[in-house]
Amino acid sequence: MKRTLLLIFVGLYMSMNSQLYNAGTMFEVYHDIDPDTLLNYAITPYTNETYGFNLFDDNNDDLQIVARGAVSSSGSSAFIRVTSLNQNLSILFGRWDSVFVAGTSGWDVTKIAKALIVTDPIDAPDAVWDNTTLYLTDHSGHSGGNKNVNDFVGMEKFIGFRYDNNGNYSYGWIRVKCATEDSCYVKDISYSALAIGISENDESSVDVFPNPSAGNFYIRNADPASLDLEKLSLTDILGRKVNFSFEHIGKDIKIVTETDLKKGCYFLKYVSENRNFSNTLVKTFDD
Repeated sequence: MKRTLLLIFVGLYMSMNSQLYNAGTMFEVYHDIDPDTLLNYAITPYTNETYGFNLFDDNNDDLQIVARGAVSSSGSSAFIRVTSLNQNLSILFGRWDSVFVAGTSGWDVTKIAKALIVTDPIDAPDAVWDNTTLYLTDHSGHSGGNKNVNDFVGMEKFIGFRYDNNGNYSYGWIRVKCATEDSCYVKDISYSALAIGISENDESSVDVFPNPSAGNFYIRNADPASLDLEKLSLTDILGRKVNFSFEHIGKDIKIVTETDLKKGCYFLKYVSENRNFSNTLVKTFDD
């Protein structure tokens, strides 16, 4: 069973000053999963329920929560876990858990996500990040070794995550409520605006207005004769080219895109031998 939540990372201009991001705080992007989605497992019969988060509107899930239960001659699977499917997206690590397996005379270890409660910091200085698979609950066992991981069982708790955009970070959380070891509700998700690395503009930088805008953007007080418009580029947050043209309105230049821009963040760049500047354009919902 697979349920996919489509979420678009909305890029908004952020101050690059450091700040703490706390679990339960409403960030720039918020989505209430209504109704709450229940993921649960039963060892018999086999169950495998999945909830996917498509954060980039690219038809691929970037984060996934799975509840799985099964039993066989080799042992049992009984867990709820969260997995990053995007190498740039990491989950806040909590601790290691281990159980001695008598049948193999070895240790079976499990990586567990950090179980945050409301107001806990997501980006604490000692935070450890992992972009593979971590567990919320785990009661699997084999050869005489049975796990007993219940870090997320009980009250509402939060899974912290971080997106790495070329060394600039955005943070977010997923709120879950695991009433029992085998049942977990996925309730809502929120994350900060996409942190954008913008190189310093030179002294001849231009202004773009209005910004944010629900409609058109204009390059303000720009002398068209001083700009080689062929050297301007416009891309989305994934680096995809946006086709556009210009209209001259006095000393202002109107940016005219070939299609209506979706809500989100775009980068306008100008690079020439004598002049360089970049601007972040934020498109809001249409009026």
